[in-house]
Amino acid sequence: MSHQQPTYLITGATGSLGGAILTHLLTTQSIPASQKRERQHRNVVEAVVEAAVGHTFYASLAIGGAGESKTAVMAAHLMTERMLKESGAMFTSVREGVYANCFPVFLNWYPTNRAQRLRLPADGKIAWAVIDELGEATAKLMVEGGREKETVSPRMVLLSGAKANSFSELVEAINSASGRSVSMEIVSTEEYISLNSSNDEGEKPIDFFRHWSAVYDELATGGAAETSTLLAQLLGREPKSGVEWIIETLRNDPEYTWHQQYMNRGPTRT
Repeated sequence: MSHQQPTYLITGATGSLGGAILTHLLTTQSIPASQKRERQHRNVVEAVVEAAVGHTFYASLAIGGAGESKTAVMAAHLMTERMLKESGAMFTSVREGVYANCFPVFLNWYPTNRAQRLRLPADGKIAWAVIDELGEATAKLMVEGGREKETVSPRMVLLSGAKANSFSELVEAINSASGRSVSMEIVSTEEYISLNSSNDEGEKPIDFFRHWSAVYDELATGGAAETSTLLAQLLGREPKSGVEWIIETLRNDPEYTWHQQYMNRGPTRT
């Protein structure tokens, strides 16, 4: 392996974001197929060490902002960051903003019910970011480098959105863009689990809602509301906010869905 050029390795931990990153990277350079397909976190770290990779960029998640998180959603990311640090490899963990694309699963919203009453345990704010923009920005970060001044710690970069939107703001955007009459009610955690798991259109089991309810506890205290200017700097333009993306998307596709809302639906790219 040549050490004359930087070597990059992408994990698949954040699903469709990997495809977006690769789409933009491939316009500027070629990435070996073996690195494109790496999926297992520990295998990735071991491969990094064994191959003496010059610099690894890990696509993490911005729940908890630039700090720690107690949610199970972040467990694998935090574990991988620790493994990378302990390995001694040179790496940057990119805390990617929560996808605006997956807003339906946060609201448990379905386009089939035009007057759906959403029942959530908190109206937390999230610094949403769009998958394609995250992919473009991450690719530029990898190619350009030199963003040390933007890091929140020596080995971490926060790439969340520039504005945090609450769930109630997203509901207003849904109604504005599609002429619906969706409403939202704040309920207890127990009510959230029981009401949403009962006859869920996507057939998600009660354990899904038990697991997901812990995320709202962190969101209620601003756990995903930390914003960043780096996304705009890398894009060279203002990124779309969650509200802006929802309005644009639902005007073009009023029946928009997200695969994680359904038990038996594979990933989609939007």
